[in-house]
Amino acid sequence: MVVSDNAGNTATINNSLSYNVDTHAPTVNLTLDELNDGDTLNADDLTSDITLGGNLGDALTDGDTVTVTVTVGDTTHTLPVNVDSEGNFSVTLPDDLIDSTDGSGSIDVTVSVTDSAGNVATITDTVDYTVDTSGPTSSTSSVTLNPIGTDGVINANESTQNLTVSGTVSGEFNANDAVTVSVGDNTYSANVDDNGNFSVTVPGSVLADNHQVNVTATVSDDAGNTAPISVSQAIPSIPQVQRATPPVSPLTLLVLTASLMRTKRRKTR
Repeated sequence: MVVSDNAGNTATINNSLSYNVDTHAPTVNLTLDELNDGDTLNADDLTSDITLGGNLGDALTDGDTVTVTVTVGDTTHTLPVNVDSEGNFSVTLPDDLIDSTDGSGSIDVTVSVTDSAGNVATITDTVDYTVDTSGPTSSTSSVTLNPIGTDGVINANESTQNLTVSGTVSGEFNANDAVTVSVGDNTYSANVDDNGNFSVTVPGSVLADNHQVNVTATVSDDAGNTAPISVSQAIPSIPQVQRATPPVSPLTLLVLTASLMRTKRRKTR
């Protein structure tokens, strides 16, 4: 560049300006985790935060900005996200994103990465999910009780012993589902085994005093929904029997009458 002053003197100035050109978009590899670890979303899950996670590979560099856009039907949310040094990320899904109606669905996930030069890379994938909020009911699960004692009636001897209250849960249930046995003001706890069986030990005196057993099993389905299923059973006991005075025979009455008459005649003499 040539410059001059008012007197016509000239000078030449030379300078240079350096710049960089970067038109390469970031490299992104998207792997999505299964929603809810692949388990069916139950009623409790839908009232809690649901997290979507994944991995973007190891090609991200400092200065890259990541956003995640999730879409179900006509509902779309763009969510900021933090990515760790290994490319792992997670976002909490908005409450209105997943329909609570039982059935299957999918979420379209778009990840955009913008580098420090403003180049953008976009990649899209889909994650599937299943919703089941219908818990067990009395038509899908039941509880039956076995007879208590030797015959279902508490006798005097059994009322002084510890007795087993047992039963079986059938239909929809899972091992370790909780069972509560109530007898009067007393409560006993158990868990069902793989076959639905359970048992607790109850003093016979408690059973004899209350005459009824109430059992509630909190059963779960495969999705993790729970519901209480209850049953009651009356427990009769044999009352203590008092020995009656045997009846007096006619011959005994005749002898007694004759004896009284003789005694009376002696007194009148």
